[in-house]
Amino acid sequence: MIDHQAHSAASLNDCSASDLPWQHSLWKSLKQRLQDDRLPHALLIHGAPGVGKRALAQRLVQTLLCLEPKDGEACGVCRACRLSHSGGAHPDWVQVAPEPEKTVILVDQIRDLCAHLSLSAAFGGRRVGVIESADGMNVNAANALLKTLEEPGADVHIVLIADRPGRLPATIRSRCQPQFCPVPGHAEAILWLQQQHGGEAKLLSQAVNLAGGGPLLALEWLQQEVVAEARQVAKDLVGLYREPQQDPMPIWTRWKEIPAPRLWRWVLLNLHHWCRALQAPGGGQLSPQQLHRLLNLSQQAQQSLRLAASPVRDDLQIWQWLLQWSQQGPQQD
Repeated sequence: MIDHQAHSAASLNDCSASDLPWQHSLWKSLKQRLQDDRLPHALLIHGAPGVGKRALAQRLVQTLLCLEPKDGEACGVCRACRLSHSGGAHPDWVQVAPEPEKTVILVDQIRDLCAHLSLSAAFGGRRVGVIESADGMNVNAANALLKTLEEPGADVHIVLIADRPGRLPATIRSRCQPQFCPVPGHAEAILWLQQQHGGEAKLLSQAVNLAGGGPLLALEWLQQEVVAEARQVAKDLVGLYREPQQDPMPIWTRWKEIPAPRLWRWVLLNLHHWCRALQAPGGGQLSPQQLHRLLNLSQQAQQSLRLAASPVRDDLQIWQWLLQWSQQGPQQD
């Protein structure tokens, strides 16, 4: 299924790239390449979650489609801009992404995208295809994209967006020009969050750390109170660590309501921090047996994280891990 509506401003990102100060120099470089007609037909925008890849792609696509760009920027008033900025279905802008609740892009979606890009431009200008979460393409979907990447046609641009570009086949990566979106500095991210959300610096700092440095992901989690959720997971882990004989059922009841990928992220972050703190000078030392058990529990959590995207019983994975934590955790000698 191909979506002409999904390329509204809200679909790629709720924040405009012009509102992201850490992208100003990056956008200036892209804009210059576009003005100099040096922009490649296939661009792979990649970087950590929450750094604004989709906002950057949106700004680029709107500029590519603008009929009367001003100083390398979309004018915002022509018919093409009105359609793309308002969320209207721009006939020359097509986009695919995993279906809701899915992580994989299927071959039929890519075939539809390529078919639309082969049509004549409705506005007589450029045609643009956007592939969100491109690292989710299955093998057949990636293969279906190859011919269009090799022979895109005149005035056709394809923008791939990926958190983990290494998951893309080498045949796809070699046909795209990579564009890395860096993570802003910690202080810059906190300042931006303060302007967007407000709140105490300690909370904002924790949100940035939990989000791996991505300010937009940190903002989303602050708005959804996910930071409080992460704090509760840490509290549960500490409680079971200190009192291994307590009933883990209340913890399991809370944890199974958390999306599994996010839950295992919190677990792994805590295990990582604990291991570093305990191994640091003055932090208390782990015996070889304790370190082995901690590493084993971390590996189990990693495996559960990988399985979270597959049809497994997440609640059983959580229960089995909690039993291991309470019975064989690092608190045992």
